[in-house]
Amino acid sequence: IAISGGSNINIQYPRVIGTWGDGICVAPYNGKPASNVTIHKAWITKAGRNGITITSGKNITVSDAKIEYSDRLNPMAGIDIEPNGTTDELQGIKIINPVTIKNGWSGVQIGLSQFYYDQKNTRKNISIEVINHTDEGSAVNGAWLSTAGKGREGYDLAGNVVSGTLKYINPTWKGNDVALKASTLKEPAITFTLENPTVINKSGATLTKTQLESLFRKNIGKVTKNIFYKK
Repeated sequence: IAISGGSNINIQYPRVIGTWGDGICVAPYNGKPASNVTIHKAWITKAGRNGITITSGKNITVSDAKIEYSDRLNPMAGIDIEPNGTTDELQGIKIINPVTIKNGWSGVQIGLSQFYYDQKNTRKNISIEVINHTDEGSAVNGAWLSTAGKGREGYDLAGNVVSGTLKYINPTWKGNDVALKASTLKEPAITFTLENPTVINKSGATLTKTQLESLFRKNIGKVTKNIFYKK
């Protein structure tokens, strides 16, 4: 299912099985982002890339999706929120109650590198919320957050800044190599909130508050000046 620059779209109970690429893609058309899009109770299995990809949108809500076994082509995420360039927008993106199961890389991936790539002096403002995410056994990360382009040669063109908010509320990550990877979230103008996470390791043990703090210090580190963590 492709939504290219469309607006006021409501998709209910889609079933997507065995696609060559993305199961559902929300993208721009001639530079215009998709807007006011709701996707409710999607079930997506064995997508050949990502279950759901959002490259450019305003007021996009994905609720109660179940996405499993996305594989074959990178990024192999259940849900991938990732612009293709500096003309894209990611505002009012809400992912509510998603369940992601055994995807090839991550349950939910947010990658902002392309905001730093193709034009100078770009200012982007983002707002992304992921609420009540449950991941079960996606191969590498329950969630992966990155502005990896910032500071890399060929990216980070003069003056490019991404500001705004990333919120991850009440996630449960089960049986991943790394529950949350955000060590390349290097943009100081982004405020990242992580609230009430639950992590269950591959042995089935639920991590204590002390273990969680140690895990997140290691895998988040000095990523942005504005990190708010609450357990």
